[in-house]
Amino acid sequence: MHRRKLLTAAGVGVGAFAIGGVVHSEQETRKLKRLPSNVHNQPIELLVHNISHSDLLVELGEEGPERRSRTYLARPIFNKFQPTSEAILAHMKQLHATGQSPTVINAPSKYQIRYPIGFDLSTPNAPGSDLDGAALLDAPAEGSDQERAHAAWDLFHLKGIGSKLWDRSSLGTEIGNTFPRVMNVYLPLIATVIPEWHRVIKRRAARDPDKPPPKKVLILVSGAGQPRNPQADPNDNSTEGTGKIMRFFIEAVYPDIEVQHISSTSLGIFRYDDNVRFVKEAVLPVIDRQRALALHTFGESWPDNLHVTLCLADGPPARISALNTSLRSYRPDYLHVWRLKTFWDERVVSEEDVEFHTFHTLEMRPPMHRSQLTGDMRTLVEEMIKYRRQFEAVRDLAKTQHGSLASDILAGGGEAHELGTFWLRKTRKVVMAVLLTKKSDDPNSAVFWRGMNVEVSMPTGTLCAERNAIGNALAGDQTICRKHIHGVAVLSMTLDSSGHVVDTAAGGEEAGEVALNPLDPCGACMEWLKKIGEVNPDFRIVTFANSSCDQVYIRPIGDYS
Repeated sequence: MHRRKLLTAAGVGVGAFAIGGVVHSEQETRKLKRLPSNVHNQPIELLVHNISHSDLLVELGEEGPERRSRTYLARPIFNKFQPTSEAILAHMKQLHATGQSPTVINAPSKYQIRYPIGFDLSTPNAPGSDLDGAALLDAPAEGSDQERAHAAWDLFHLKGIGSKLWDRSSLGTEIGNTFPRVMNVYLPLIATVIPEWHRVIKRRAARDPDKPPPKKVLILVSGAGQPRNPQADPNDNSTEGTGKIMRFFIEAVYPDIEVQHISSTSLGIFRYDDNVRFVKEAVLPVIDRQRALALHTFGESWPDNLHVTLCLADGPPARISALNTSLRSYRPDYLHVWRLKTFWDERVVSEEDVEFHTFHTLEMRPPMHRSQLTGDMRTLVEEMIKYRRQFEAVRDLAKTQHGSLASDILAGGGEAHELGTFWLRKTRKVVMAVLLTKKSDDPNSAVFWRGMNVEVSMPTGTLCAERNAIGNALAGDQTICRKHIHGVAVLSMTLDSSGHVVDTAAGGEEAGEVALNPLDPCGACMEWLKKIGEVNPDFRIVTFANSSCDQVYIRPIGDYS
C-alpha cells in the first residue's frame, strides 16, 4: 500500500487528535470570529456518522526484529476495543514526542483509484526501536511468556483464523512466544463514506455554481454499552478512542472538514431511551448551532443552505433509530453503507458499498406505474389526467388560437385567461387537486371534486388546491362526512407550456418554470387532511413523479403523522 507523510501545517498534526468532545458555544463563538469574512456566506454541509466496531481494523505484527515478516489483519474483540484504541493513541503521542509522524496509508479501490484509509504506525528509520508499532497497554503482566503472549493475541479476531489461539495452528509454533504490535490502523468505513459525500456535495454545487464552496462539518458520535457480564467495564467496548483516531485522520487528510466528536460517556448505546436523551442533549445542540449560523447568514432561505446527511452504517439499532428520528426536522439525506466488510474480505475500498438517498425518496413509498393501479386509486388518477388535459387546453388557448372560443375572445380584444396575470400572479405555480368521495362500496358511487390554488397579492392570503377541493365538495353536497372522503390527488403544473417537467424526487433541478412534482400538501392543508384521517385512516394522498402522471406515489395519511 502507498504511504504519504502526515501533514502538520495549518494546525493539522499529531497534537490535533487530543482535542475531543463537543465544541461548546463559547469556543464556537471565538472560532467564528477568527474565520475569514467570506466563510460566513458559505452554505453548510453537515455529515453525522455513528462510530461502531466496524470502523476500526488493525494490522498486527509479531514483536521482535522480524516483526514485519508476517502480519495479520485483525479487529479487536468486543471488550478490548477501547484499550486497543488507547494503545494506538499512546503510540501516536510517543511518535510526536520524538518528532516523528505516522504516515497515511492509501488503499486501492475497485475502480483503480487509491483512497486514504489509515495510518502506518511503524518507524522504518528506527529499526528495532520500541516505537515500531503500537504495543498493547493492557497486555497480561502475569504468567509465563508463552501464556502472556497467548492472552495478548486472544484480544483480536484474526482474518481467516479466528479469535482463539487453539484455532491458529497455521501460524506456527514460534508465535506463541511473541507479542502482537499494531503496525497499521485502518478506518475502512469513513474512508469510503467521505469520498462519496464529496461527490454528493459536488453534484449539489453544480446545480448552483454561483454559490461559494460549502463549509463542511463532520459530527462523529461514539459511545459504549453495558456488556453481558455485569462485572465487566463498559468503557472497554467504547468507540470514543476510535473517534479520536478518526478525528486525527480526517483533519490530516481532509483539512477543509471541521470535525466535532461527541461521546455518550454516561449513557449507554443499547437502550432506546438513553440514546434519545443523548441525541437531544448532546448531538442536536451541535447541529442547532449550525442551523443558527445558517439562519443568521441566509435568513428564511436557510433550509436551502444547510444540508444534513446521516450515515447509515453499523451500530446498535437503538442508536441509529434515535439519530434518524431526532434529525427528521432537518429532512436529512442518507449515505447508506450496505456492505461493511469489503476491506476485511478483499483489502480494497469499494465505491459501490455506499448509496446516496434523499430524504424525500426514502420517506416515500416507491412509485408505481398507473397501469398497475386498480379500483378507486386508478379512477382517481384518471380523473387527474382529465383535469390536467383541461388545464393544458386553457393554458395554451391564447397561444394556439384554435377553436371558436379562442377566436371569439381574441377577436373581441379580450384575454383567453387570467391565470398568469391575476389568479396565480404571485408565484405562477399551478397546483391542482382532485378529491375522491364515496358513500358506499358501490364503485359507481365515487364522486370527484376539483380544486386549484389561487395566489393573488391580497391581505387575505392564498387558497390551496386541496382545501379548495374540500370546500367544493361540501358546497356541492352538504351531507358529506369525513368518513366519505377517501383520497386526494395533487399535481403541480407550469403556466409555461415549454416549462421544464422535473422529477424532484430524483433530485433534478432546471432553470425557468419548474413543475414541483411530487408535491405533498402544505402544512395548513395537511392539518385538514389529518382531521379526515382521524375518522378514516384509509385516506390516501396521491402524488406524481411528473406531469405525465405515469409514475404514481400513494401514501396513507398515517405516513405523515
